[in-house]
Amino acid sequence: SHNGARVVPGEYTLRLTTDQEELSPVEVKVTVHADPRIEADPADYGAQKEALRRIFEMAGEVHETVNRFRRVKSRLSGTIAMLKDLEDQTELLEQARLALNEINDWESQLIQIQQKTFQDVINFRNQLNAELVYLAGQLDSNEPAPTAGCLLRLDELSTEWNASQETLSEITEGSLRVFNDSYRASGLPVVIVPPDQE
Repeated sequence: SHNGARVVPGEYTLRLTTDQEELSPVEVKVTVHADPRIEADPADYGAQKEALRRIFEMAGEVHETVNRFRRVKSRLSGTIAMLKDLEDQTELLEQARLALNEINDWESQLIQIQQKTFQDVINFRNQLNAELVYLAGQLDSNEPAPTAGCLLRLDELSTEWNASQETLSEITEGSLRVFNDSYRASGLPVVIVPPDQE
């Protein structure tokens, strides 16, 4: 996880608050100066700030979406376990497995779940979330002007995320929808619904 990027030079107001009611918030104005060893203009800092904003916004969307669909996966897994114990539910069971497998495949393009140790970083390809964190580290430096390569990579990652969202929409309206409709028609309890309809 990343705690956020450094701030660009400028005037800021810091506000300190506490949960103790008898203590009022304290504010102080501060000035953040540019590193005097670096020749950069305000446009460079603005470009750096905008690129980092895009990265953190995209990373937040990725993690929020993955977490929402992990809840769907959990419910699908529970339903699959229940369906295994029932007779004459083979078709419904296969529909649930298909939806679960498609969501797992989608998630594996975003989060490298096989990376558990430092050595695994070498053994397994980074996925979108790790690429975003790496790119943020490259951009969040004392040299504010983003390189053309960094900006190109950011555009590529944005395109990947857009494609991933389209794939997820196809799953939601495809295999997950088919399973939901069949499940509702079966009269069995607890329906798995897409997260946008919860």
